[in-house]
Amino acid sequence: MATIIGDATPITDKASTFSVRDAPLLSEGQTMTLLAQASDLKIHLKVHAPGWNGELVQHHHPHEDHMFFVLAGEATFKDEHGNLTRVGAMEGIMLPKRVVYSFENTGQENLVILRAGLVTRQGGGLVLTEKDVDMASMRHVIDHFVASGATFGG
Repeated sequence: MATIIGDATPITDKASTFSVRDAPLLSEGQTMTLLAQASDLKIHLKVHAPGWNGELVQHHHPHEDHMFFVLAGEATFKDEHGNLTRVGAMEGIMLPKRVVYSFENTGQENLVILRAGLVTRQGGGLVLTEKDVDMASMRHVIDHFVASGATFGG
């Protein structure tokens, strides 16, 4: 099990706007773009190309309540018991802190997701719950939760 701690320094203390109108559609790979951040709340746009996995490693966030809202495509979430939940376009899923999950793009088009996370206690991060995981498969997520230059291990 690896625990990853992130830096939650606010980007701004003023009202700000953001847009997902120009979200890139992909032929391969995935992106995770920070759209807005306050001291406790982060909003990301995630895009996963068709046939591209997602966040396949089971994990949880010990100090962050968060949700995913699917703008386009289809995601299938898996809980720690193997139960599957399909979330389609214009639907969402709420994941309270410590809920173990993974997800993948199970549709035939780009999966475009709005992710909002509220840190309930500073020092939040990411806990990978699978043994012998391939950290490279979670690199796009890890990079958003680890302060620049920080290390992690398990």
